[in-house]
Amino acid sequence: MKRTTKWRSLGERVAKLKDGESIVLEPEGDLTEEARQIYNGLNGIRACDLVLRTVKVVGGKIVITRVAAWRPLVLRDDDPKRGRRSGPAIVG
Repeated sequence: MKRTTKWRSLGERVAKLKDGESIVLEPEGDLTEEARQIYNGLNGIRACDLVLRTVKVVGGKIVITRVAAWRPLVLRDDDPKRGRRSGPAIVG
């Protein structure tokens, strides 16, 4: 399924947030259903893959808050003589 410009635009805005920053959206319909659609829609956007975020209904508005960023896993080479990589190591 191809993402619409609406989702791509929102995904880019969320990806640019710093930890603790939020985006507040005015709902267009049912609050709970719209928050669920936003949550699920952001899960399929590549720009948001490494962004840990919350989507909540607060005071009649939808609030998307960046909580943190996932750290990427990097493979390390423990034994160069064997020419194999041992497994993931978190770099950070």
